[in-house]
Amino acid sequence: MLGRFLEISIHCPAVRESLEFYQRLGLQLAVTNDIWRHQYAVVTDGKVALGLHAYEFPSPSLTWIHPGLATYLPSLAD
Repeated sequence: MLGRFLEISIHCPAVRESLEFYQRLGLQLAVTNDIWRHQYAVVTDGKVALGLHAYEFPSPSLTWIHPGLATYLPSLAD
């Protein structure tokens, strides 16, 4: 029930500087949907995505998405 793998999420207090670092390594800026309230960017090599988040969390973290997750909430509460 994990869903689809999205990214490796990384806590980056300075997103712009981190973005520039990963671009110098050859990663490209990915198109995102602005769903977060904190500053973030996503870079990719075409195979894996790194999410650079200006939000503190256990880092790095593997992140999945699951369309329709809200429909599973009752079973998660059990």
